[in-house]
Amino acid sequence: MKAKDEDLQALANAVKEVFRDNRGKFSSADFIQVADLLGFQVFEKGGTGKTLKPVAENYLPEIISTNLQYAVEAYEWGTHIPMTEEGMIVSGFWDRSKDERVPEGYVMDDSESFLILASPRTGVL
Repeated sequence: MKAKDEDLQALANAVKEVFRDNRGKFSSADFIQVADLLGFQVFEKGGTGKTLKPVAENYLPEIISTNLQYAVEAYEWGTHIPMTEEGMIVSGFWDRSKDERVPEGYVMDDSESFLILASPRTGVL
């Protein structure tokens, strides 16, 4: 192995060790989320061709007013949960890291993917 390759391998091992120290293990999902936060798009190796979802918290302004189902499926949701008034469009976000109680007037959907306004208009009570 060339010296440059050895240096890069040592760096890769050091990065893995940082994850182990901070998260207890090294996982591709955590690595990809960190890479996304740093502005990189990362793909899983192994010929899967699968792109991991971008972290929603990095795109909240762009997600507002988009199709709810698309937002739920296209992004990796962490502390923020999309909110909707009628079940079609993202109207806001609940940051559950700041308050564990669901905002007044909203209920979690059955899949626990988003909050919907509880009203007779939506059929959710």
